[in-house]
Amino acid sequence: MVTGYAGLVPPEAPAPSVERLCAEWERALGEADATVLVAQAGGHVVGMVMVRPDPDFPGCGQLRRLNIAPTRWGQGIGARLHDEALRLLSEAGFETAGLWVLEGNRRARAMYKRRGWSLVPGATLEWSGLGVVEVRYSRSMR
Repeated sequence: MVTGYAGLVPPEAPAPSVERLCAEWERALGEADATVLVAQAGGHVVGMVMVRPDPDFPGCGQLRRLNIAPTRWGQGIGARLHDEALRLLSEAGFETAGLWVLEGNRRARAMYKRRGWSLVPGATLEWSGLGVVEVRYSRSMR
């Protein structure tokens, strides 16, 4: 999925190792309240998303790691995963949900806006030393 971040992350940023990514997913999958949805096509994973209670905003659900294989962009996979993730958050009783997205990821930000998410003014995270910024979006689950 590195192709999907081309132009969003500086070329000098270290590429994530398979070991690091596996360790991050093992931690995430070990969270008792986390659910991961996976989209498959032809026996291959082509997309994924995780939902969980937001650890930084009590009472808020969180959508994270919505990623679709770039060769599958524009086929509705992200929309279906997104909508199913919101259904799960709603069923879990969350009244609001939040997510973080790379500030420069216009494609993802446009999709979130179309699906009812709003930018949270001033809510940003900066990747240490890389000049990469994430912005926060939120939405009502009603």
